[in-house]
Amino acid sequence: EIGASRFIGAFSSIDSRFQKVAILVKYWAQAKKIGGSHVAKGLSSYSLVLLVINYLQCKRVLPTISTAIEESGESEWSRRDDYEVNINKYREFASKQYESSAELLLGFFHYFGFEFDYRNHIVSVRTGSTLKKIEKKWAQGFKKNQSWVRFFFVCLFVFVT
Repeated sequence: EIGASRFIGAFSSIDSRFQKVAILVKYWAQAKKIGGSHVAKGLSSYSLVLLVINYLQCKRVLPTISTAIEESGESEWSRRDDYEVNINKYREFASKQYESSAELLLGFFHYFGFEFDYRNHIVSVRTGSTLKKIEKKWAQGFKKNQSWVRFFFVCLFVFVT
């Protein structure tokens, strides 16, 4: 949990647009009672944040940050010195992309509402891309959830535009 918090904190430190987009997506999902920690069905707050991270990685706003576990059993983000060094290294990367938070938010809704292939792909914040479900052996048992998730993002896009 500490590693996940630092991981998300790292992205917030790299580019402030990430935090704005993530907060707006979480707020909207919570207001519509289709996301957040209190909802039995839907996407958790953490899942929504990971979707935002992945989208911003694909847009080249956020970098792909290695989360590999070293031989010591620690992630590079679990040691304060590495955390500080890596954040500074990635800030320059984020400054090369100029879309506003609002443009990124609309793009996020459009991407997950109309472009993302839920049947065949999953998001990966480790690689900053999508992976085929069949490669991850996640290809069975998701039809009902796929429809719900697509509906969620289509409604989200229509609501925002």
